[in-house]
Amino acid sequence: MFELTVAGKMEEAFAYSRNVAAKHRQTAIAAVGQLITINADAMRAARDQSIATADATRLLLVVGAIIGLLLAFAILGWIAFGQIAQPLWRMTVEMTKLAGGDLEVSIVGASRTDEVGGLAKSLAVFKDNAMTRAAPRSRAARGADSQGSPSARRRRLHRDLRHPGLRGPANADRGFCRDARHQPAA
Repeated sequence: MFELTVAGKMEEAFAYSRNVAAKHRQTAIAAVGQLITINADAMRAARDQSIATADATRLLLVVGAIIGLLLAFAILGWIAFGQIAQPLWRMTVEMTKLAGGDLEVSIVGASRTDEVGGLAKSLAVFKDNAMTRAAPRSRAARGADSQGSPSARRRRLHRDLRHPGLRGPANADRGFCRDARHQPAA
């Protein structure tokens, strides 16, 4: 057809185009239509696949984010309650005991290097100071108990003298022990 057009035979070129070339054009148009349909189907399949992949990725990201948040809250809870609130509560209980005069409290957390450790160290200082103040009083109380008041000493002496079978210091000095096998109590 191109050759006929170049040779100037326009009528023959149009006739050839309408008859013989029309069949080839129809075949080409059908083939292009099939290619368009195949490409469109492939593009729809690719689009559906990318949507499915995006949905799966979105689900994976949401589940991962939820798990990450749960882990973060669990760690924060452990820090807040296990590392801060619980030691502070224990120190409060120990401070209350110490304020009540119980010097046998145990100070937990003094080896920590954070604020809770600082509070525990301060509580240990309070305990040490309370024990230092209580030591002279307890020695005086033990001395008073061992010696007793003068009236208590007189009562013990009279009791020992009235009951010769008792092995008190007063009777040992006077030889009132009944059983010679036993030594007088010191």
